[in-house]
Amino acid sequence: MKQSTNYVWLTVLALGMTVVVSSTARAQGMPKMDISGGYQFQRLSLPSASQCGVPNQGPPSCTTSAAGGWYVDFGYGVHPNISIVGQVDGSHKGDPAFSQTGLSINNVNYGAGVRYSRKVNDKVTPFGQLILGGSHISATQNGASDCEKCNAFMLDIDGGVITPVSGPWGAQVAIGYRRAFFSDTSDVGGGMNIFRFTAGIVYTISQ
Repeated sequence: MKQSTNYVWLTVLALGMTVVVSSTARAQGMPKMDISGGYQFQRLSLPSASQCGVPNQGPPSCTTSAAGGWYVDFGYGVHPNISIVGQVDGSHKGDPAFSQTGLSINNVNYGAGVRYSRKVNDKVTPFGQLILGGSHISATQNGASDCEKCNAFMLDIDGGVITPVSGPWGAQVAIGYRRAFFSDTSDVGGGMNIFRFTAGIVYTISQ
């Protein structure tokens, strides 16, 4: 519980810094803010075979795909090419997760960070971003819901592109790598590597 509280306070601190920087940016007439939301796919990998599978259920699987997912992010421009960004997302993998019969999992992530973007030919805007925050796993196995020490510090690196569609509306796609630093003594069994893909719509507001 204490570990989870620490991650929450870390995210609150990052968001608080975002508010301070954003207030300064508004006074200086910085360029834009945007909000995006849509679909997320995650491929979750456990780096050690000892973390995977259960006895008498065949060979362990160290990876699982969570195709049911969503994301929402918000960016506030503090420079023509730099934005402070906050993000919340989640993914679900039903039975069998990691090839364990009766196991389903949910992964929720939240954080804040910095995004660099630059418009190309007034048509598309590639971007890259770094987000720090927290990751939470909840699990249900054979009807019982439990997951000990299943909160972790999270680091996320993404790259993508925004394409204008009509007026302030656009389309956004991105791919990225995420590391969730779960404890070796948690039910997860250790750190988790996550590949992610997102696709959604974005609404841009000029300041």
